[in-house]
Amino acid sequence: MHVAPMTCEIGRRAGGAAVLGAGGTYSKGIGVFGGAHRPFSGREGASIDRFTASGAFVGGPEFAVGHPPDQEGGTMLALGAFAGIGVGAFLTNANDATELKGTAANTYSFNLGVGPVKFSAQAAESNGIWIASATVGSGCCISVSTYPTNTTADSSFPLPGFSRASPPPSSSRMDGPVATRPNAYSK
Repeated sequence: MHVAPMTCEIGRRAGGAAVLGAGGTYSKGIGVFGGAHRPFSGREGASIDRFTASGAFVGGPEFAVGHPPDQEGGTMLALGAFAGIGVGAFLTNANDATELKGTAANTYSFNLGVGPVKFSAQAAESNGIWIASATVGSGCCISVSTYPTNTTADSSFPLPGFSRASPPPSSSRMDGPVATRPNAYSK
């Protein structure tokens, strides 16, 4: 589940040049992650993880300021205007929320708040980890934007029966601490 309690963007173009743009987004997510080894938690298998993503910027033809700051290869741009709130779903290739942690050079957003269906879509990628989300709810107007966002991992809860401790590192030597360390896979 993906909850986007706030998305607000405004931008204007004149004569093909950006005059002023601003945008901000804040979202909370919770979902089932799992299957592969998760290096940060030292576990493998499924878990329910929570995360938060946010970002904002304001810019004109000669400047752009944002939080998080602009990243190499990143762009800060908003065209149109939109303000909305909604609930939706996300897909990611991350094994757990800690892999989502960090700054995406660009989060791309499309927001439609005209007509009977109010809809937002976002996509971001950083270091080979991607996330895409779609949200429905209430909103007004229409916008397209791109700017950096930062994601934090809030918590992780292993699913009983679907999660276990990772095995200790293998060693070609069978003496010393490695040989005597308890193995999560042994009975």
